[in-house]
Amino acid sequence: MSKELFYFATVNDLLERLRGVEKTRKIKYVKCGRYSSQNYIEYSTIDDFPNIGTNTSGDHQTESYLILNIDVAVNSYAVEQIEGGLMYFVNQQGNERSIVFWPGGFYDENHLICGHIGTISNHEMSLQLYNFFSKSFTKNSKKVGRYYIGDEVLTITNQVRLITININQPVEYDLKII
Repeated sequence: MSKELFYFATVNDLLERLRGVEKTRKIKYVKCGRYSSQNYIEYSTIDDFPNIGTNTSGDHQTESYLILNIDVAVNSYAVEQIEGGLMYFVNQQGNERSIVFWPGGFYDENHLICGHIGTISNHEMSLQLYNFFSKSFTKNSKKVGRYYIGDEVLTITNQVRLITININQPVEYDLKII
């Protein structure tokens, strides 16, 4: 059974929530994706992320990161390539003690892309991480439909489109806060 939580957050909203998590739990962030070796992009704090709060594609499912307890090893799987060699893939497959984090953020000054956290795992550690992170994103947030809205976002909702899918979506799919 998968679990997901969707949110809208500015850089300040994200930093406030994730720094709070990091004060009470030792975690690491590992960038999901395809690698030519088993050297993965890993961060020990949200402060090390390049361009946190910026979305480079305009789509809510662009960049994602596994979040694991610091002492949990990252597993990848290798796929032999037609042209030869191996590519290594990092995602939640094989990392059942993780959750996945899509930061979201501003695509440009007019489009704020939703972020989300989720898991497809039923492993106890994954569910604990999910619940822990969910609390940090829901506490002191306004809930609108299935989205949690950060404090700073509430001050700019009349100035930006709140994008739930991607920037090419019809305006009627934008989140509206009344």
